[in-house]
Order: sequence, then C-alpha cells, then structure tokens
Amino acid sequence: EVEEDVSDLPGAVRGVCKRALAVDGVIRGLHEVAKYIDGGKSQVVFLAESCNEPAYKKLVQVVGASCVCITDFGEEGQAYEY
Repeated sequence: EVEEDVSDLPGAVRGVCKRALAVDGVIRGLHEVAKYIDGGKSQVVFLAESCNEPAYKKLVQVVGASCVCITDFGEEGQAYEY
C-alpha cells in the first residue's frame, strides 16, 4: 500500500487512525475510551469538539483524552511522525 503524503494535522490523524484500525488498535465511544484511559492502555486519545459532557472534558484536561483511543499504532509512517 502506498502511503499518502501528510502535510497537516488532520491528515496525520487520519493516517494514524487508518493504520491503527488495520491492527485493531482503535477504541471508540466515550465510555470505552474512559475505561482504556483508566487502565493505562491508551497511547493517544482524540476528543470531538462537539463533546459537551463536563466530566469527560475534565478527564481530557487531566489525562489528554478523547472520543477515539489508539492502543496500537500499527506501522509507523509519515502520519505517525508528523
């Protein structure tokens, strides 16, 4: 598979998520993501701007969390390095 050029942060996030999905390394949903953060299993977490739940926003500020959690990056490439 040919790797796409990464020139901005959204492109890098898409690339990282795509590779993580390929190795079953993506956890979705606030509840599931919170469990992985709590267990120390998350490597990166993305929170949607539309999230308006104060408890999750506080968790994001404390831990650096989100709505999608990467537990395995898969192959590293341009997106990962960005």
